[in-house]
Amino acid sequence: MERLRLRRGELYEKVWTAPMQRLAKDFGLSDVGLAKLCRRHQIPVPGRGYWRRLETGNDPGRIPLPPIANPQFEVIDIVIHDKPSKVLAKVGLGDACPLPIAVSPNRPISHPLTKKAKEQLSKGRRDDRGLLIPYGHKTIRRPLVKSTEDW
Repeated sequence: MERLRLRRGELYEKVWTAPMQRLAKDFGLSDVGLAKLCRRHQIPVPGRGYWRRLETGNDPGRIPLPPIANPQFEVIDIVIHDKPSKVLAKVGLGDACPLPIAVSPNRPISHPLTKKAKEQLSKGRRDDRGLLIPYGHKTIRRPLVKSTEDW
């Protein structure tokens, strides 16, 4: 994790010279997160189709950076986190596996859907493959067909 300190004008230049998705990856943010950061600091961002118009040779023009009344928003601190794949590798999980959610074992189950799932799974039964079938549910697995005569 590292910190990046930018002035409003610097971030404005970056936003208008590279697409938000590409820039957001460099900062370890989502494009929506970067857009929110710009909105909070009153930095205008390119609208829809801006980059396509540039590709086709049109000059859509920039929205000028407005002056800001509160000097507190002049400097922007961005915390760059590790990329998700690096975080997953550190934890020992694969790329496709989401990060684990730590829940205290002595915390009571309070959500109604979680309570119902716990009840159904605790009363459930195992099928011939050892899979848990929740209470009140039927398996939809058909037995293997040995010949076409069984159809």
